[in-house]
Amino acid sequence: MRALRSLALLVALAVGGVAMVAANATDAPGGEDIACPVRSATVVLDPGHGGEDSGAVNGALRESDLTLDIANRTAALLRDAGHTVALTRDDDIFLTNSERGWVANACRATVFVSIHLNSFPEPEPNYVMTFWGIDPKDIAFTQHMIAALHPALDSAGTGLGNGGTDQFETGSLLRATMPGTLVETVFLSNLAEAALLGDGTGRRQQQIAEAVAAGIITWLE
Repeated sequence: MRALRSLALLVALAVGGVAMVAANATDAPGGEDIACPVRSATVVLDPGHGGEDSGAVNGALRESDLTLDIANRTAALLRDAGHTVALTRDDDIFLTNSERGWVANACRATVFVSIHLNSFPEPEPNYVMTFWGIDPKDIAFTQHMIAALHPALDSAGTGLGNGGTDQFETGSLLRATMPGTLVETVFLSNLAEAALLGDGTGRRQQQIAEAVAAGIITWLE
């Protein structure tokens, strides 16, 4: 596999604001070592997309950039609450969905959250959804996260609906052995959401991060 992919499999853990790469690792099926610190109550955040996969795009806004920003903000909040956090990526790099799940396993995470923004050909739809894989381990956590996310994100005046939960057989959730969920936070294709996400203040990104972090923190309590 390409050298870039091997580098992408290293997970950066932020401790006191300093990025570091762990020595502990687990073997992935492809033969690479996926490194991550082994800590109790570790949260793994997965910024969706990256590299050649930008995800949804609306003008200059790219989902892959936004998810990384939101994940970093979420990680900071979780660290402030005393949790150890790892990201599947800390740069604009490509990872397969399976690799993202292997990262969570290498970290021996307590929970795994993949962060996304939704999109639709028409600009009107806007709702938050959470997804679980095929394993019942994900269901309760997925339901908990939608209950936390919708009221927290519906205060911005964008008409955000509650799309509930659904099953999605994505590789990240299928590979991860701990409770996990994929959160489709808001619609990047929605005009009101795009205006907030692109206004340069970062306030909507921070609101999303606070909602995700609050859901995780209350689950871990």
